[in-house]
This record gives sequence, structure tokens and C-alpha cells, in this order.
Amino acid sequence: MPAVVGASAYSPPSAEEKERFTPVVTKYITEKLGKESNIVEIRRIRSQITNVKMYFLEVLHDEGYSQITLREDPKADGVELTVVGHEYLTFN
Repeated sequence: MPAVVGASAYSPPSAEEKERFTPVVTKYITEKLGKESNIVEIRRIRSQITNVKMYFLEVLHDEGYSQITLREDPKADGVELTVVGHEYLTFN
């Protein structure tokens, strides 16, 4: 198991993070729901560095609230973001 080098606390996303992550999350949610969601809003985000950088996003969409996990992989022409986890969140 890789050692955690650094982890951040949840915080609201910056404008740059919204711009970077929203297209990836929107595409994933559309595929998951089988239709385009009327709303896709990243509410909170945190990151963690192990051997790769991981992002944990709390996202509001038509079906509720989810935590979506993205992995950042370095590529020759930049980086690639891949959804590697998804779970629906419930609040009591």
C-alpha cells in the first residue's frame, strides 16, 4: 500500500478547480444516469498525494449528492483525469 505523502481537508473548490473538474464529472454523471443532469455542482473538494494525486469531490446532481474520486495521471502531453470511485452520499 502506498504511503500518503500529503492530504488536504475538504474546502470549496476554486474557480480553476471547477473549470478543470466539471467536464470530467459531468461526462461521468451523464454516462451513469443515462441522461444529462440538469445540475452538476462541485460543492467541496480535497486532495491526497500517494504515488499519484487523488481528488475527492462532493458533487450535487439530479439524483442527489455523491462523492466522486478522480485520479490524476501524468501523460506526455499533460495530465489525464480518470474517475476511479463513486458513491452516493446520504444525510440523516
